[in-house]
Amino acid sequence: EPYIISYYPGGIQEEKVKKSGIKYFCLNKKGKYDISFLIHLILKIRTIDPDIIYTFLATSNLLSILLKPIFYRKKYIWSLRDTYHTNKKIISSIIHTFLKYFSYLIPDLIIANSFAGRKSYINYGYEKDKISVISNGIDLDVFNYNPAKRKAFRKKNGFDEKIILIGIIGRFAEMKGHKDFLLASKNISKIENNCRFLIVGNGSKKEMGKIVDLINQLNMEDKV
Repeated sequence: EPYIISYYPGGIQEEKVKKSGIKYFCLNKKGKYDISFLIHLILKIRTIDPDIIYTFLATSNLLSILLKPIFYRKKYIWSLRDTYHTNKKIISSIIHTFLKYFSYLIPDLIIANSFAGRKSYINYGYEKDKISVISNGIDLDVFNYNPAKRKAFRKKNGFDEKIILIGIIGRFAEMKGHKDFLLASKNISKIENNCRFLIVGNGSKKEMGKIVDLINQLNMEDKV
């Protein structure tokens, strides 16, 4: 039986989780540097007494290093949700250096969501024999083909049926690959003039500005 523990309250998924009937607990972390939540976390784990502790993303994977000596009989699973790149921020690089070495000691299994991600972390130095790939799931009740909505969207935005639409969805962050998307879009436009490219997401104004600047540099304002 799954039990979800989150750091912070709110977020777009919290209500969905509550309505789903899955057991859920929020640690109500007060900020990035608040460490008092650790007491609540340890007490909650003692109460739940899980068989497996699955940590999500790098900071939670790091946290498992502290939990292991306390709950040493539990099985630990780490998650990797990206491809490793060397231009991470200093703190992130330090965290991943720790995780690289502790990947041989702490987790019983590491789940990557892509084969490219698995390969990149193995090349960086993670324990290769522990990393398995499980791709992201898609809720087909939400993300399903709807001809009426497709037609309405195209009509609203001025795209006739001859136009080929290609899009990228994700927050505005370097790791999401907007630069690669735009460079590929430029190359595709040289071959197929009927293509238009959609960028959907949100994020920092700084990253959005980089995307807009690159669109202008590539002279793709009429295509994106």
